[in-house]
Formats: sequence, structure tokens, C-alpha cells
Amino acid sequence: MKHLWFLSLPFALVPASIQGVSAQTNLAVNDTYQVRPFTQPDRSFTILGAQNLVKEATTAREAKDYPTAIAKLETARQILNQISNFHLQVANSFQGIQTTIYNSGINQAINAGQIRDEASFELALTHRASGKPELAVPLLIGIIDSQSPTSELGLSAYQLLVNMGFTKAPEYQNLTEEDEGTTPSVKLIEEDNPEMSVDELQGNEDDLETIGAITLQNDGLPMIDQATSILGRQRGETLLQEVEAAIDNNDYGLAQQKLTQAQTTFQQIFTFHLQLANLYQGIDEDIYRSERNLAYETGQTRDEILYRLALLHRTQDQPELSLPLLVQVLNSQDPTSELGGKAYQQLYELGFVDRTYSRR
Repeated sequence: MKHLWFLSLPFALVPASIQGVSAQTNLAVNDTYQVRPFTQPDRSFTILGAQNLVKEATTAREAKDYPTAIAKLETARQILNQISNFHLQVANSFQGIQTTIYNSGINQAINAGQIRDEASFELALTHRASGKPELAVPLLIGIIDSQSPTSELGLSAYQLLVNMGFTKAPEYQNLTEEDEGTTPSVKLIEEDNPEMSVDELQGNEDDLETIGAITLQNDGLPMIDQATSILGRQRGETLLQEVEAAIDNNDYGLAQQKLTQAQTTFQQIFTFHLQLANLYQGIDEDIYRSERNLAYETGQTRDEILYRLALLHRTQDQPELSLPLLVQVLNSQDPTSELGGKAYQQLYELGFVDRTYSRR
């Protein structure tokens, strides 16, 4: 497992009976206060307790009782994540002080994290089986990030993303060296790292390796409905067609609503593909290029939507709403691109900047 997640979660799962007990209090051990209670098999806030929840959830999923399965898996993930975090905190307290305790704590944190990721995979399978595969996408990407793409569970997670129709198997992309010059000019930028540019993401492709062929496998389970899902590209394209119809009818409010919905769809797709590209950079050349190009294409469409939304606000005499959208397009596209140049020209026409810019 590559990462140990650390989340600030409430302590709601810790039994209330042990909260507020002072370290100075000398309590006699009796039936109320067991010795080493977290080693007892009947405790829910233990790895064994969480594993039992996962087993119960699997049984519920097989019986198509999806709400019960989802509830149990979410509880198990929360328990395991807290246990992993607590072990990590204890281990870090002993770093440089007692190596054996530190190593033991790290191993316990890793073990809990591994089981948590397995529960996450079960939850992804359950969401897909229930007809909501789009809910599985962030879970699967989180597994790849935690496990590393080359692990067995990481490979299974990416394979499931392909089977669900969220991404394409690299060999279906038919990427060539000539394709490198045909990608849109949109920068690959995540919200958490707004300074990251395309050049910084490319890396040294000569050092990349291939971890193994990923092929589309028809497993008969629900796929992402491209026409209706929040992560469906076809849904986004349909929304854009509805925008044109709304504008023709002078229904600018409806046009704005549809553009915002389309922007949300393409932004989410862009973010997920960019995360996958970053995870496979330096590990698998085919997957890295495939995900990077999917992020490019989706980001370009997203920026075009933002630009159209900015123009719509301008026609309604709402320049203050156009401003942040135009700046976002400019930052994403680069001023030298066609769309970036248009965004800057709009800023000039709005009077926000006082210098014209001519693309060379």
C-alpha cells in the first residue's frame, strides 16, 4: 500500500464509556472495564468487527439488498480508516524513541489500511451492482492512489474503471507520436495544484514502463450510462444542445442552468482522468498517455463551456459574473491559445484590463 490516509474524523465511534476517564484515575478492573477490550472478538471498533461487517455486506449484496450492503460497508470503511489513523498517530509518537513500537504501529496502520481498501472495492462493486456505477469511480481512484497502480488491488480497480465504461483501455486509444501535437492547449490543472502545467506533467517518457495490458471485459454488470450519468460525456453534449435551444427561445435562465450542469459534468470527468494520469505517470506509458489525452479533451470542452457561460452573463449585463469565468479560462488555456486569446479580449472589452493582446 502506497499511502496511509490521515483524516480528521470525529471520535463518535469510540465508546462513550471510556471518554473522559482521567489518566490519573485508579479504577479497579471489573466486568465493566475489560482488560485489553480491543482484542475482544465481539467489539465492533476492531479490525475483526469491521471484517465481519464486510462479510455481512457481501451477503447482502449477493441477495441484492444493496442499501444494507452499502450502509455496512460505509461503516466498516470508517472504522478501518480511524483504526489506521490512530495506529499511525501512535507510531509517529514513538518515531526516533522506540523503533520496535514505531514499526509495529506502522505495520498495524498498513494492515488496517489494506483491509479498508478492500472494503472500498467491495463498496464500488456494490454501487455498480445497484445501478449507480458513477459512485464507484472516486472509490476506485482512491484505491489506486492508496495501493499504487502496480498492486493487485490497484490493477483490479483500474480494470473495473475500464469495464464500467468510465475510461478506455489504452490499446483502444491508438495513440501515436503524431497525436502529441494534436492535443488541445488546455493545461492540466487540478484545483489542489493550480500551478501545475502540461510540461510539468509530461515527465520523461523514456523512463516509463508498461505494467500489463488492460483490456475491456464484458462482465454483464451495469456500465456508466453516457446519456444520463453525471459522468456521462453524451449527457454533457446533450445539455449543450439544450443550451442552443434555450438561447434561440431567449430563455437565458434555462441556458445558464444547462451550461452550469454541463460544466459540472465535464469538470468531474476532467478531474478524475487527471488524477489517473498523475497516478500512472512514470509507471505505465500507455495508461498515462491515454488518461492524459482524455483529460485534455474533457478540459477543452469544459473551458469552452465556461467561455460561453461568461458570454451569457455579459449579454445579461452581469460582467461581475463573467470576470471569474474568463480568468479561469485564461489560466487554463494559456493566452497564446485561441480560446485563451478570446477570454483575454473579453476582459479588455469589459474594461477589466487596459492593454490589448495580439496572438502571434
